[in-house]
Amino acid sequence: MRSNWKDSTLGEALAFANGKTSPERQTEGPFAVFGSNGPIGRSQHHNAPSNTIVIGRVGSYCGSVHFSRDPCWVTDNAIRAEARPGNYPFFLFCLLRDLDLNRWRAGSGQPLLNQTILSSINVRLPSFQVQRAVGLFLQQIDDRIDLLRETNVTLESISQALFKSWFVDFDPVRAKAEGREPEGMDAATAALFPSEFEESALGLIPKGWMCSRLRDLLELLYGKALKSTDRRDGAVPVYGSGGITGHHDTPLVQNGSIIIGRKGTVGSLYWEDAAFYPIDTTFYVRPLTAPLTFCFYAMQRLGLERMNTDAAVPGLNRENAYRLELVRPPEGLLHAFDAVAGSLRRSIRGNSTQAAVLSALRGTLLPRLISGKLRLPQAEAQVEEAIA
Repeated sequence: MRSNWKDSTLGEALAFANGKTSPERQTEGPFAVFGSNGPIGRSQHHNAPSNTIVIGRVGSYCGSVHFSRDPCWVTDNAIRAEARPGNYPFFLFCLLRDLDLNRWRAGSGQPLLNQTILSSINVRLPSFQVQRAVGLFLQQIDDRIDLLRETNVTLESISQALFKSWFVDFDPVRAKAEGREPEGMDAATAALFPSEFEESALGLIPKGWMCSRLRDLLELLYGKALKSTDRRDGAVPVYGSGGITGHHDTPLVQNGSIIIGRKGTVGSLYWEDAAFYPIDTTFYVRPLTAPLTFCFYAMQRLGLERMNTDAAVPGLNRENAYRLELVRPPEGLLHAFDAVAGSLRRSIRGNSTQAAVLSALRGTLLPRLISGKLRLPQAEAQVEEAIA
């Protein structure tokens, strides 16, 4: 296979051009705006066509590589590259991603890449047919990973919307009070909701429900210090207030739970299904009288991120959190919600696992495919085996 490959340079395969000053950015717009490390907003304007490769030009993200299937705007912190005739854009994107372009940076202070440096880098390239076949295969893996992640965003939104409907807006109760059948549930679940409201310390709430404090639902336990130098190779995720900060070989918590930012990123919330290690900038949850799913979505609405009690180092005080009030439904409804939300979360976990497997496999296959050391049918078989 490799005998048909030819020596070349990136300049022969790609046309490079510097980006331009960023246009006025907005939350929504038809075109993505790319900086040195990926999308940074949207715009009404574009300066690059579809299938553009974006390369970080300067600074911390010098040499980072991104791909835009649609027309986009590339800022002056990046270089845009278009495939020359006879080359397949996504194959070249994968090639650049594997090259670790940061190795070619210039400048002793501020790292810098320029068109001259990029154009002179030596590479070996196959025919357009091979580029296209390999590029399409790798693109299909990326598409599958993106779809799994997008599906998880949708499933998470469904869980949040269900919690809001049942326990914040009280939609089923309002429907029954107006003589209507609650939507989106069977008769047995609908029967768990009352048809009246009553006054409470938190305003009107469904009749028979309770006003509770967070301490009545759960216990917040402290994480434990674990320096990066003390961590041993393993698969156990280590959580700080900003999310996963590494891995270790021994968990502090044997089962899944909720991790809450205590110092640093105050009030951040993370769901973990498996064993994990929360460090001392976090709390983790032990449920007492409510399922973990209810605790998770309830805490999302309590404004924990606004409860900084330390001016020097942001911090969440446990006793202050315990005093937060919320409406607690009867046990039957807690279990009904857990059945639905738990099923959605299991789907999210399955999708996340498959996305992680595909990401790891892509990382293994990519350098061998774009160098010609692995034939496409062999790679396709490995992917099918991994996701079977």
